[in-house]
Amino acid sequence: MSIVLMVAYFFSETPFIPAMDICFAMSTSDLDADKTFKKMQEAVKSIIEKHKDYDQIRYSILPFGTEPSSVTGFGEHVDSLDKLMEYVLSIPRPPGRPDVEKALKRAEELFESAPPRPRAKKFLVVLVGSKSGNDLEMLKKAARPLEDKVIKVISVALGPESDTKELSKIVPNKGNLITADKTDESPEKLGDEIMATVLKGEEFKVITSYAHFIQVFFVLTHPLIHLSFLCQ
Repeated sequence: MSIVLMVAYFFSETPFIPAMDICFAMSTSDLDADKTFKKMQEAVKSIIEKHKDYDQIRYSILPFGTEPSSVTGFGEHVDSLDKLMEYVLSIPRPPGRPDVEKALKRAEELFESAPPRPRAKKFLVVLVGSKSGNDLEMLKKAARPLEDKVIKVISVALGPESDTKELSKIVPNKGNLITADKTDESPEKLGDEIMATVLKGEEFKVITSYAHFIQVFFVLTHPLIHLSFLCQ
């Protein structure tokens, strides 16, 4: 790491996040399904709201039940993130038990059909509040193409009726499985935990406007550092 990047690192507070495509798939059919689904919606809305300043993040929303419902794809025009958040909160809960296998296949199609961004990191967050009934081996098989395409899957088991054994089959490791069985946990806290898991293990550089000023100052005033910076 060059001197200028070390200076930038030690003075930083705000993460610089590269291009990301994040799909949120949501479903539940538990005894308090409407309340559980509302919590999912509010957690996703919280994530979008807290990252409004990051224009490089694209979102896709995939509600599903027995079948995937109407979706918002990565390539669809959204007037503003405020409109997207309104849409997230207005989605009716799709009927039926969560068919996670079908949702994984539909999510794969959404990533495939999205306007290409070769450098964008891809994430699928699957929030489920009840048992799906899918065959465990079929779930594992349905998740494999996503892993092969470097799409990081995070599963969220929300509430006491969710099945962590099922959801563990769609993630490459247990660190990507979030268990949110506390019914009183706030949606904002859940959203924070989801994003922490999304970003975990990713090599994101960190920078602030002040750090950027220091970086530019050193690059312009120290030719050797300028050369070192260009060689990174």
